[in-house]
Amino acid sequence: MSIDGRGNYGEFEKRFFKFQREQLLRRRQENREKKIQFKQKLQELKEIRDSEAIIATITEAVDQGICNIKDLTVILGIVSKQKKGGKIWKIADYVRKNWSSLNVDGLLVERARELIEPGIEHVLNETIVPADFLEQSINGEGSEYIPPSLIPREKYLLEVLTDLEIKGDLLERWEGKNSSTMIRGESYSLWIIKELDMMVLVCDEEGNRTFVIDGSLSPYNYIRKTKSELQQMANVKNFIWTDVDSWKRKLEELLICFDDVEVCDGVANKRDSIDKKDLPRENENNELIFDEKKYLTIKSLEKLEIVDGSYNKIKRIIRENKIQGIKGRDKTNRTLDFYPFEEVKKHTNVNKDLEKANEDNEVLDEDGKRYLTVNSLGRLSEVCASARKIEKIIKENNIQSIKGKKRGQVCDFYPIEEVKKYTNV
Repeated sequence: MSIDGRGNYGEFEKRFFKFQREQLLRRRQENREKKIQFKQKLQELKEIRDSEAIIATITEAVDQGICNIKDLTVILGIVSKQKKGGKIWKIADYVRKNWSSLNVDGLLVERARELIEPGIEHVLNETIVPADFLEQSINGEGSEYIPPSLIPREKYLLEVLTDLEIKGDLLERWEGKNSSTMIRGESYSLWIIKELDMMVLVCDEEGNRTFVIDGSLSPYNYIRKTKSELQQMANVKNFIWTDVDSWKRKLEELLICFDDVEVCDGVANKRDSIDKKDLPRENENNELIFDEKKYLTIKSLEKLEIVDGSYNKIKRIIRENKIQGIKGRDKTNRTLDFYPFEEVKKHTNVNKDLEKANEDNEVLDEDGKRYLTVNSLGRLSEVCASARKIEKIIKENNIQSIKGKKRGQVCDFYPIEEVKKYTNV
């Protein structure tokens, strides 16, 4: 990425980060709309007592990522050690028995997720946001000083970033050291969010504003400024604490819609959405080219011979690996999601070149050495052991396996002769 002589990103990089934030905003808006539609549809189906349609709607919502299968089992009090398919059947059984008392609003309550942690942390031997003439100093005179209470703003910041699916390894936290004479007891910390090209200055002590900076370069230009100086900077906006939900909402809006949020006396208000430029349109090869990367729809990805996966498999891979798409238009002007070709291919083609088992259920290596799965070894007459005993022998003797395909499934195959050596003692 290019950086100009004043330590700022070039115009292309600025457009790239702005585009990323716009895509993030669109995804969140669409997700909210899908959840509203999901609840409305369930309520309608509940009123007409169509339990099977309720089950189908919940299943579709899980596939689309509108609700989480693990969250649903917890909300409904379902105990299951099975994989996703088994849990869906248990949810279906629950709905058939309890559809009349089903709490539609409660289905979308998400469990608390594990908060991300910054990949890089710095402790500085200087004050971050030094005191100015508006901030008093402790001089030991007058009435007894009562320290202000603490508000866990850093924790709330992490909750917002976790909700935005920011990667922890791209997140930096800088912590400062306050002077002993400062009335502010808690240091400000600087959070550098490279994915969004944004920074946040936050302090957990009551009575301290939160500053959001449009840009992630030259952090020393900001941490050495006083509050009054920060408030004069064109690319810095600040807001005050009212309550936790309002604070988190203001922070999120500033992180992804910085230019659209007006701040008046520390209160952040989102302006009405301005008209955006037309979305990019796919070329003759059904591709969007952005930042020198190819993006395609799932249907177009499915048709490529070099991508090993069906429509549903690609869709599942995108969801499980949190592959971020971008919005664009196809040739008929429809708005669709386009996904990075190379990243999708990386996950779909992991097992493409694995050896397939022959008619004897064996996989042969380059030297002609024979390998079988544990179950096949247990059925082999020349191996005197059950599958359970074979598993124990493999573990105790650290017998190494190779990956192979059997009836389309990826399995572990073990060397027949080496297993025989321990089972036929």
